[in-house]
Amino acid sequence: MAQAQARKAGGGSLAASARAEFARAGWRTLGAAIVALAVAALIALLTFDQMDPSLNRSTEAAPSNWMGGPGAIFADLAYQLVGFAAFLALPLAVLTGVRLARLTPRPRLGTRIALTAAAIILAAIGFGALLTEALPAGPGGLVGGLGAALSGLIVPLVPDGPEMALRIGIAVLFGIFALILAYLALGLPKGTIASLFARTRAEPAPPVKRSRAKPRRAPPEPEAVDAAAEPEADAPADPPRKRKVTTKRTPRAASGRSARERQTGLQLGDEYQLPALSLLAPAPPDKGDRVDEAALEQNARILESVLEDFGVKGEIVEVRPGPVVTMYELEPAPGIKSSRVIGLADDIARSMSAVSARVAVVPGRNVIGIELPNREREMVVLSELLEDQAFEAAKGALPLVLGKDIAGGPIVVDLSPMPHLLIAGTTGS
Repeated sequence: MAQAQARKAGGGSLAASARAEFARAGWRTLGAAIVALAVAALIALLTFDQMDPSLNRSTEAAPSNWMGGPGAIFADLAYQLVGFAAFLALPLAVLTGVRLARLTPRPRLGTRIALTAAAIILAAIGFGALLTEALPAGPGGLVGGLGAALSGLIVPLVPDGPEMALRIGIAVLFGIFALILAYLALGLPKGTIASLFARTRAEPAPPVKRSRAKPRRAPPEPEAVDAAAEPEADAPADPPRKRKVTTKRTPRAASGRSARERQTGLQLGDEYQLPALSLLAPAPPDKGDRVDEAALEQNARILESVLEDFGVKGEIVEVRPGPVVTMYELEPAPGIKSSRVIGLADDIARSMSAVSARVAVVPGRNVIGIELPNREREMVVLSELLEDQAFEAAKGALPLVLGKDIAGGPIVVDLSPMPHLLIAGTTGS
C-alpha cells in the first residue's frame, strides 16, 4: 500500500509538472503570435494603397499590399476609422506579446487597453483638425471628423489669426495628451524602453522586511538584477516604497567540540566516544549575509503584482529566508479567504517561474506564508550541525539532527520517544 501511495504521489507530481510546462508553452506561443500579428499589422499599414481591393473598393487587380488581401482590408478599415492614429495600438500589442512570451505579470491589462483606446481617439481628433487629404477619409478617419468640427468652431473665433497655425496648435495639443495616455498604457518600468528587454524571470531572494511607513521617493534602481526584472508600473505609477532589508539569519553557535578534538589524548575506560568531526567534510562559508537589495525589492513587487493579477489584494509584510526555500508572509486585505490564496499555489509558481510553491496559513498570525524555492540552494552539511551548540546541549538519550529550519537554524530531536522514525517504510516490514 505504501508503494502504491508513493507511485500515486509521484504520478500526481509529474502530472502537475507536465500541466505547468504545457501552460508555460501555451503562454509563450500566444505571446509570439501577438507579436507576429502586430508586426504584420505594421507592414500592412505602411504598404497601404488606396487602389487595392477592399470592402470599399472592388477590383480584379491583385493587391499591392505586402500582406495581401487581408492586409489591404485591415489597413483600409483602420485608416477609414481612425487614420494615422491606428499606429498607436501597435506598441501595446508588442509589449503584451513580449510579456506573455516571457511569463511576466500583466496587471490591469484592461485598464491599459482602455488608455490606448483613449489615446487613439485623441490622436485621431488631432489629425482630423489638420483637414489634409492624406487619406480618403482624412488623416484622422471618421473619428477625426470631431477634430475637423472642433477646428471649424475655434478658427472663426480668432479672425485675425492664421487658420493653419490654429489648426496645427489644436492638433499638437491633442497629440500631446494622446502620447501621454499611450505612454501610461505601456507602463514601462523606470520610464525606459530598454528595461523591457531586461531579464524577467523571477526567483525567490533572501529576506526583506516591508516598511509600513509613508512611501517616500527613492532613487532609481538598476534596470536588471540577478533575481527578477522590474515589475510593470501601473498608470499612473506609484512612487516606490522604502523597505528595510533584513539580513539576520540564525547564527552558527559552535560548541567548541572541534577545538577539544584537536587536543589528542589517550582514551581510557569503557565509555563510548563519538567519532571525530574531522572525519566529515567541513562546512562551506556562510553566505546568508549577502543580500541584493534591488533583487529583494523587485521580488516583493512582482509577487504582489502576481497576486493582484489573480484578484488577491494584500501586502507582503516580511520575507523569511532559508537555505533552500524563502517564505513570503502575505497579509491579505479584509474579505480575502485563505482558501482562495492556497488554491493559487500552482498559478503562483507558474507566474514566478518557480518549480513549485507552497501556500499555507501561519499558525497564530494573520498572515499567509508563500514558500518559493531559492534558485541557489545552500548545502546542509552534517559536520556543521553536529558542531552546533544545539546538538551539544541536547539532553535526549538519542539526539538526532534532522537538518535546518526555514531560518537556517539546526533541528535536533530526541529519537527515543519517536519509534515511528525507526520504521523503514517498506511493505510488510
